[in-house]
Amino acid sequence: MKTLKKVPFNRYLIVAEVGFKILVIEDDAHLGASLREALTRKGHFVFHVMKPEEALQLMTKQVFNYVLTDCLLPQMTGIDLIKKIRQEIPDESTTKFILMSGIYTDKTFQNEALSETGAIGFLKKPFQLEELDQYIVKVQTVSATSDSLQESARKNLYEIFEKEKVSPREKRKLIESLEEVDGYDLPFIYSLLAETKTSGHLNIFTEGGVVSGVTFFQGAIVGVDVEDQSTFLGHMLIQSGYLAPQDLKEILNDKSPRRIGQKLIEASKLSPHAFDMILNEQMNVRLTRTIIDGKVRVNFVSTEVEEISPSIDSDQLTEYLHDWVASKIPLNWLESLYLMWSGQKILKSSQWKDEHAVLKTSFLKRLKNLPEKITQGANINELLTIEGYDAISIYKALHLLLLKGLIIFSSEKVSLDASAQKQHVKKLHDQINNKESSEVLELFKEILASKHETEWLDELMKFIGPAPQDQDVLKLWKSVKDKFDRALRIHWSETDTQVTSIKKEDNSERKIKAIRMVDESKVQLQLNRYAKAMEILNEVAKIFPSAAGLRVCKAWGQLGLVDPNKKVFQLKEIELELMQVPPDERYDATYPFVMGLYQKAKGDFVNARKSFEKSQAIDPSFIAPKRELSMLDSAKNTPKQDVFNMDLKDVVAGFFKKKAG
Repeated sequence: MKTLKKVPFNRYLIVAEVGFKILVIEDDAHLGASLREALTRKGHFVFHVMKPEEALQLMTKQVFNYVLTDCLLPQMTGIDLIKKIRQEIPDESTTKFILMSGIYTDKTFQNEALSETGAIGFLKKPFQLEELDQYIVKVQTVSATSDSLQESARKNLYEIFEKEKVSPREKRKLIESLEEVDGYDLPFIYSLLAETKTSGHLNIFTEGGVVSGVTFFQGAIVGVDVEDQSTFLGHMLIQSGYLAPQDLKEILNDKSPRRIGQKLIEASKLSPHAFDMILNEQMNVRLTRTIIDGKVRVNFVSTEVEEISPSIDSDQLTEYLHDWVASKIPLNWLESLYLMWSGQKILKSSQWKDEHAVLKTSFLKRLKNLPEKITQGANINELLTIEGYDAISIYKALHLLLLKGLIIFSSEKVSLDASAQKQHVKKLHDQINNKESSEVLELFKEILASKHETEWLDELMKFIGPAPQDQDVLKLWKSVKDKFDRALRIHWSETDTQVTSIKKEDNSERKIKAIRMVDESKVQLQLNRYAKAMEILNEVAKIFPSAAGLRVCKAWGQLGLVDPNKKVFQLKEIELELMQVPPDERYDATYPFVMGLYQKAKGDFVNARKSFEKSQAIDPSFIAPKRELSMLDSAKNTPKQDVFNMDLKDVVAGFFKKKAG
């Protein structure tokens, strides 16, 4: 049996990594508490209520695998209660009911009760816990959560992207049906919980045993508990422009036991509003750490929550969603997710508003006239052919729009003409050409979800389409088919345990190697050996693309290699790189230094100086910003800022849009 774990401060009741949600309806407080304790020890997540109305109220908020109810309850029998549940809560069809009684023990009554309610069992009190186990185990063998069922539940969640109207209740039920998801699904789950004005606790378990939790009050995020609590408070204050470096140094010299925020506010060096904004940024950094590469188990508990300030409201969540999608979700994951919709029309939903905040974020602004393209019914394949549109911006912009419900995909399956099929096959060929067999299947996991392995080849061939007449396209088509065949043969020849073990071992080794290489690149960058540094970083991008520090170091190297004749284009690419730096990496001295180099390259010397000063304040031993400040000081004439060199807030929307109060 796995040990139950609790997050710091006992804010969350965390369930074991295996088990069911069970509701016990028993008016004997002692017996009900005993059943709850015993079932919890077995790894189940158990609620106990004493009255029928409490059960009905709870079941409107939670989906239970099992309901164990006494036959004789206050105001209503257990039999009538089950009938009422089935009548008033029709989407509880997956719930299994078990009756129990110490009075109605007649066999005829039991049979009639089972027939009337559709319950799966009847327990005569007093009973042994093993008698209850036999019902749960019996049903578990045929209906317990499996990988295929969880993939199906996850697929149902994303089918929202094809639906114009989905009620808040339906969205909450979809979230409650999830048990295992991808770490990259979490921004969507956070967005739905916020959108539906939900209150409760979302508990998150990683495969490595790390437990995190996010608390919602009527859709606002009011608490985040993660294992790594470090949040660079001083660095955040400097980086956000709320505090001068010398003021922070002065406060740090104050050795009184008061907290840093209290000291700053009392010294009139920081407004309470500004400090609240920084605390929100702390929550953003902690939320960022929950969005990981790999499977996580989730459990949402809908319950009353106390309103706490500060909190992340809907508007600020939009800003943070941009950060998470930009920095945490890789392109290949988005390509896999949207492969099934690549040829379907993108439509504006009824939620679309031209002034919506998400349309002002960086990825949307990079794609000129995207709203007009959507109005015209463009699909992903067509967007990818537009000059000036890059794949990263397209997928991430669309993901943001879909997370906020501004667009949907047409449910109508588009038939491809010869030209469209050529484009479709070429895109598939380019996507899988250099991928390992396991990576090919991973790319198509959304299409294969809930399908039996014996159906995978048929499903993949449906997606690629019939053999084309054009001989050049036919060669690509055959290449794609051969890749599918090989991937499936290899998959069927290996056990899941072997594959999982190899992946975990390989992932760990690649991560360690990538960290060392990023550190090596920093040495080369500080020596101005930009070509050598980029050679190392490009290798890191191949072996472990989510390595910490990779994005900011790549931007540093690219800035060192800017060609004056291609400056405008290259700066646009560097901007994209900087947009994808995760929030928790922006408070290291390297980030403001590289931002200073970027601003300097654009001719924005005023903001460049500010960025170099921030970098130096964060790490006084960092030589590079000192060198840049000396160069700025020695410059005889500082060019004036022109229209092109606007404030960085206009360049990288979503980074620091806050104002001190």
